[in-house]
Amino acid sequence: SLLGRGAMGTVYQAKQISLDRLVALKTIRTRLADNPASLARFTREAYAAAQLTHHNVVQIYDFGEDNGLHFFSMEWVRGGPLDHLIREKGRLEPRIAISYAVQAARGLQFAHQHGMVHRDIKPANLLMCHNENGDGARIKLADYGMASFVGVDNLVRGRCGTPGFVAPEILLTGINGGYGNKVDMFSAGVTMYVMLAGYEPFYGESDAELIDANREAKVDFPHADWHAISLEGRDLIERMLVVDPAKRIGPA
Repeated sequence: SLLGRGAMGTVYQAKQISLDRLVALKTIRTRLADNPASLARFTREAYAAAQLTHHNVVQIYDFGEDNGLHFFSMEWVRGGPLDHLIREKGRLEPRIAISYAVQAARGLQFAHQHGMVHRDIKPANLLMCHNENGDGARIKLADYGMASFVGVDNLVRGRCGTPGFVAPEILLTGINGGYGNKVDMFSAGVTMYVMLAGYEPFYGESDAELIDANREAKVDFPHADWHAISLEGRDLIERMLVVDPAKRIGPA
């Protein structure tokens, strides 16, 4: 059955007969052999996620190509993307938002310990996992299409990310400049803001204005929307959205 469609392909629910388990099967529409950029992204996502086995990270079981169709076989997560829940609820209860943020940070900490930087943390790339035993929901990091391993200098290179969520140093770094894994914590801070407020902290009438606001990272907490949120919660977000990555908190 169809689970969803994305920029690169389509995701179906399928059954892996050999292990008698349901999986999510992501198929890539583009002929990757004719599209080096898409092939590089597919390879990066497959290799990156295959290295990570953690309860807050969606696990990839297998990947490959069959008759020109590239695919991932990955863990099927019951619950859907976090952005769907935010649109439905408007905003999340603080205790739920904090729980999800903590779980996302655990997944990031594990990825960072293994030299991986996600580079596209946002509600659409966090999946809610409703446990079969009824003990609530977990958050799992998904979509490693922009992920990369740090180099020998502990830096990553390349401009990527989603405007409004991307860390300022990615926008400020020169073409060949590098940045560290704390870019993920900035994006996680934006995500936490969205969970609590129901809207993004940075705004622009155009993409250029949005990117400028994102780069400056000036954050407001309008009283009408934030009066019920603890000062500690706001302080945590501010510490995650510090422009200087050297002063930004990490996931640990």
